Amino acid sequence: MLNKLTSKEQQVFPIPKQWFLYALFSCIILAYSFPYTINLPYFEYSIKNIGVAFIFFSSGMTLKLKELTSVLNYYRLHLLVQSFSFIIAPLVTYITMMGLFTYIQNISTAGEYIVLGIIAVSCLPPPVSTAFILTQNANGSTPIALFNSTLGSILGIFITPILFLHIILPILNDISGNNNIENQSINIDIFALIQKICTIVLLPLLLGIYTKANISKESKLSTLPYSTISKIILLLIIFIAFCKTFLEDIT
Repeated sequence: MLNKLTSKEQQVFPIPKQWFLYALFSCIILAYSFPYTINLPYFEYSIKNIGVAFIFFSSGMTLKLKELTSVLNYYRLHLLVQSFSFIIAPLVTYITMMGLFTYIQNISTAGEYIVLGIIAVSCLPPPVSTAFILTQNANGSTPIALFNSTLGSILGIFITPILFLHIILPILNDISGNNNIENQSINIDIFALIQKICTIVLLPLLLGIYTKANISKESKLSTLPYSTISKIILLLIIFIAFCKTFLEDIT
């Protein structure tokens, strides 16, 4: 266990402080070398659902209930975070990318789609599991990260389609020269999205809080290296994402 090594063990098996960063680059290289790993039965489903649920179960096991409830007092910070995610980031990205549009078109045949993709990503809320683990890795406030990333995911169900309508569709019209794109509709099952957030995020989190309150500190379940396990799961999620990218290039 990475977090439980003694000083003697660390001398025999030296682990860099920035092991997560090295492991991140290793995942990208492995995904490039073995992209078909993603086709293993239930591999992607297990990591993206069970793995992410475990991350939030571990959050409940490590966070204090008082810290989670006190988060509500920081309403100005929450307003700043959500404003940055859904107003400042899309606006700054849009202005920057449109300013570089001609230059990117000149250096790449797919320049307009690169610009479109970057702007589209800026309109999305941050992934809940990634935001939580990276904040934890940076010794930031994990309760605030957890609250804002969950809130952002819920708000994104309503705000992101509006951003796409007013930012992405006009660019698509210019690229394709087809003004009928605006007449196309996309069906979004809001209930299913909220249900998934509750199942993968809120339910495991509450289960972790309940479990922590009802087990002794000497229990093996309370001494697991949750932080390290969560980081490994995040690395597997990144590995899956790059496997998909490299497979698309192959096919």
